[in-house]
Amino acid sequence: GARILESSLAQQVLPDGVYFEQATQYHRYTIDIYLHYLLLAQSAEFAVSPNVKNALHRLFNVLLHLARADGSIPLIGDDDGGRLVQLDNRLPHDVRSLLAMGAVVLNRSDLAWMGRGDDAALCWTLGPEALAERDALIDQPPAELAGAFVDGGVYVMRDGWDATAGHAVIDAGPHGALSYGHSHADALAVVLSIGGRPLFVDSGTYTYVGSERDAFRSTAAHNTVEIDGVGTSVPGSAFRWKSVSHPSADTFTVEPEFTCFTGHHSGYASLPSPLEHEREMLHVSPGLWIVRDQLNSNGNHDAVLRWHCAPGIQASLLETEACCSVVSLAVADAERAMMVTMGGVKGAMRLEAGLVSEQFGHKSPATVCTWREKTIGNAVLASVVIDSGHYAIDWDATVRIRSEVQGTRGIVVLRVTNGGANENVLVLVGCGEPMRFHDLHITVDIACIQLDPVTGAPLAMTAVGVTNASNNGVTFVHTAAAKQWVVCSNDNAGSEDLWQVRSGMMAEPRAHIVGTQRSTTSVLSTV
Repeated sequence: GARILESSLAQQVLPDGVYFEQATQYHRYTIDIYLHYLLLAQSAEFAVSPNVKNALHRLFNVLLHLARADGSIPLIGDDDGGRLVQLDNRLPHDVRSLLAMGAVVLNRSDLAWMGRGDDAALCWTLGPEALAERDALIDQPPAELAGAFVDGGVYVMRDGWDATAGHAVIDAGPHGALSYGHSHADALAVVLSIGGRPLFVDSGTYTYVGSERDAFRSTAAHNTVEIDGVGTSVPGSAFRWKSVSHPSADTFTVEPEFTCFTGHHSGYASLPSPLEHEREMLHVSPGLWIVRDQLNSNGNHDAVLRWHCAPGIQASLLETEACCSVVSLAVADAERAMMVTMGGVKGAMRLEAGLVSEQFGHKSPATVCTWREKTIGNAVLASVVIDSGHYAIDWDATVRIRSEVQGTRGIVVLRVTNGGANENVLVLVGCGEPMRFHDLHITVDIACIQLDPVTGAPLAMTAVGVTNASNNGVTFVHTAAAKQWVVCSNDNAGSEDLWQVRSGMMAEPRAHIVGTQRSTTSVLSTV
């Protein structure tokens, strides 16, 4: 048995620590197995290969970053609720006790910080003295606000490590392994938490048999774009697929002011009119998340962008017009978040009935925010999600400024409500055309511009996917090659001499990038 467990490590655990079948609940299950193997071996004075602890460190690195503020992990890929041994009454995707065990066994303070909560399983497994050992390790939260696990294609962004932190996971890895039995058609899907609680979730698994097996693992059950009613991967039998798509991460850039992911997949290359999906996600400050979907094609398509709400989220459509919609997302009638979705004139938002399985064999009703659009040629869709504890939407300013800016896919003006008195932020999502706002000329994918509260002039900007940027005739970026990012600020709007600029190339993904603490008082940190 020991030989089997140890020889399997190289296959089961990728170099970056992601479980090879791309399923987060099986990732947790694998940690259960190897952690108990290590504990049994230690108690029996049985020699264990150093590879076991090394693999556990890597597995726990991923689990730590997957963990949301409430101690749960998103259910990416299959979930059958498997546990090696059940020693508490927590749902399988609550990993706080497992993180606490890892903290004590591996002597890691970062795991101890997240491993606080229900202590039953910790005590039953390691004894009551483990509580004091875990508590002695708790010092300060981990420093990393972004995690890149390149081999497994898992990319994580977060506001922080406190109980109200936002958190996002992007699935940009291989479809899975072997026959892809535990994989879902979730290429470039995003799972997002706001205010410490899940907001947009993976629909889960529910069952391994029947028609609902395919429904829960389909592209339509995930937070991504479906084209012409076809999934990014097409299921076959219960644990096999007819065709699969392997997304790729193109860039993952982490700077003090922002974190940005870009990736693509070719799961729609076999359509009569082939289409490529590119997704970009920008996190600028606590509570502000922007997703840009670019659909590249020469033909006409039916595009559907879905955001699956967690059970208990009450969604209300507040504003809807050509190109734009606003949805309020509340819990127990208290608004938690808002989402602005922007697309073409033929697009429209609908709130549809859906199902979410938070545990194998269980399903709950939930709302799906669904944007449907008939696209002609290339198209861009945008989703701006805000934490209502940090921002509000200034709809009047949005309508007013929209007429002032050309060449954009969408515009929304946000009012900072948490520590940013009289501060407004203009979010622009580009569609490849030059844009002009006051004396600012830019060609970008996404730009966040801090506005002067009196004049409305630009004071600072964070932009990604930049090919051209200038202000008042002074050029910051001009490139015909790879896109760049730009962070600039101006202490006195209108004076080009006072503009300070920092820029760089969008970075290729590399393993386990360390993020820095962002400003909590302003959406745009001054340079």
